[in-house]
Amino acid sequence: MKYIIYKFAVFLFPVVIVVIISWVYLNIKVQDNPLLIVLILSFSMVVVGILMRKRTSIKQNTLNFIKKYKHNEEFINAHRETVKACNTLKPYDLAILAKIKKDVLYFSIQLILNEWERVASAINNKVYDEDLLYGAYGYSITTFLVKLRPFIIVCQAANPRLLSDFTKLAIKWQIRLAKDREEKDNKTSQMISTLRALHKTSINLHLESNKINTCMEEDAQRIKDASLGLSRKRD
Repeated sequence: MKYIIYKFAVFLFPVVIVVIISWVYLNIKVQDNPLLIVLILSFSMVVVGILMRKRTSIKQNTLNFIKKYKHNEEFINAHRETVKACNTLKPYDLAILAKIKKDVLYFSIQLILNEWERVASAINNKVYDEDLLYGAYGYSITTFLVKLRPFIIVCQAANPRLLSDFTKLAIKWQIRLAKDREEKDNKTSQMISTLRALHKTSINLHLESNKINTCMEEDAQRIKDASLGLSRKRD
């Protein structure tokens, strides 16, 4: 929710600035040039249109990448092999694999990492929507960073800048995932506390209801006994 509010604020900020400047300028010049309000409103609409088109273009670019990544056979196989390597190979094996540079598994991992390096660079240049990609691949990318760290270190030995954008993006998403989990855990704890409180309240209400029923039965018995005593005295 915080990210949505932030993006919305960034989107509206230029429009607000244009409107404020327009009104300040209008108060001075509207009498001299009545058409000025039409020009300023037109300019505001153009700014809003440009921003909306840019935002739509970023989302469309992102959706096109997601579609390609999910349906392209080469990426599907490479992603599958990379996940398999993360789950089966030990850190030492990954380091050796990065040094050999001949195995088919090496080329699969290299393809995935290079592709996400390109994606991270595109995110930095506002070509792709980071929120959409985080929602779709946040967990996978952070897992790749953790599991494939020995492989990445060997690759970066010759060129420290290699996969730097991917590494920064994955670390950023790790922090974001941790915050999301913490927020989710807090909400879960609050929900559990609320349910426990409701359960305790229902138990207390049940006990009070039993007490009331018992008291009513005792009162009814006493009234019945008193009525029998009066009838006997009359007899």
